[in-house]
Amino acid sequence: MANFPKMKLTNLKTTSRDQRTWVWASLVSTALFIFTACVPSGKDENGYAQNLVYCSDRNGFNLYQIDELGQWEKQLTFEEGQEWHPKWNEGLQAIVYYAQNEDEEVKLKVLNQSDKDSLALIGLKDVQLFPNARSILFTVKEETGKGIWMSNLTEGEMKELVSSDFNNEFASISHDGKSIVFTSDRTGRIELFKLDVATLALTQLTDNHSIEKYTSWSPDGQRIVFNMRDTTEGANEDLYIINTNGTGLEQLTNTPYAEHEMAWSLDGKKIAFHATSIADGDQIYSITLADGHFVKITSGNFYHGEPTWVKVKP
Repeated sequence: MANFPKMKLTNLKTTSRDQRTWVWASLVSTALFIFTACVPSGKDENGYAQNLVYCSDRNGFNLYQIDELGQWEKQLTFEEGQEWHPKWNEGLQAIVYYAQNEDEEVKLKVLNQSDKDSLALIGLKDVQLFPNARSILFTVKEETGKGIWMSNLTEGEMKELVSSDFNNEFASISHDGKSIVFTSDRTGRIELFKLDVATLALTQLTDNHSIEKYTSWSPDGQRIVFNMRDTTEGANEDLYIINTNGTGLEQLTNTPYAEHEMAWSLDGKKIAFHATSIADGDQIYSITLADGHFVKITSGNFYHGEPTWVKVKP
């Protein structure tokens, strides 16, 4: 089992080489930053619209924002180094993302907040912030496989959610923070599993000979979109949707290109995804669930990936 130090908000503890440590420097839990809209294509009942944020390598590796129709794009980060893996955090009402400086130190940052208001990641992998911004989820690699852990940021309390007896990875957190979904090879094949964070009850969602990887939760927590491909040589990933009890599997896309990371829109009506094709390279697309209508969001001979939906105020 992994040997962890006790984590405290104000105390950096020196540990042995085999221990993982990190520093939490007050992630601005009171932040209420709201994006300035580009030109939103629609509003919800509270007057907010939704845009997309993603990473691109057109000018270094930075974050960009664009509206639902693929217009009015603007650059959000201009820092030296690289910025990637943006995620909308409901508790902070802001984007949380990875940033790596020239010294190759990786931090979890809040967009438009100072560098001191960040979580320095030292030995932690696949770190995600829970929706309430009070805990983090991360993976721990051992000789036997990869385990999934969570930790309270203020108390330093640690909890092993999934043991490292198998390779458990690519986890994503439900919008209410009560469940996670992840891939695991515990059956001898890579399948999707859902875990109740409080009870640790485990539900197997898929049972096939295909390979699943990335996931995203519907806003109501009832369904999960994921990408999957069969094991034949040259097979591409398509998008599928499944209920959180493992029923109702349906194929969402059937395209000649490979679909990767995806994000379910905040209003539940669309799914944005990163796809790779020979003709267009790496671009962001969206699909409307009601009628299957596709929109190509990005363009140009650059990498575009890891989309997330954000609230914007006109």
